Amino acid sequence: MNQPAQRAEEPSRFSLGDPIVLVLRIGFIVAFLALSFYDIDLVANSISAGFAWTALVLGSYFQLLLLQTMFYRHWLGVNACGKS
Repeated sequence: MNQPAQRAEEPSRFSLGDPIVLVLRIGFIVAFLALSFYDIDLVANSISAGFAWTALVLGSYFQLLLLQTMFYRHWLGVNACGKS
């Protein structure tokens, strides 16, 4: 009825993590490389279009995030926390 607890000394059954995630990750990389070998212009144009969309939609958000990070970094530099 009660299952014995796995001991800490035993090696994990999946030392590379979740096998489903591993297969999906490797599959995406293989599909990306195969599509790149088949039609490099399609891949390049897709990446360019995705980057342009991201810059258009999220550009101001990332600029504000970088500005906030810069102010935080300067605050840490002059604060007592930055002297340690």
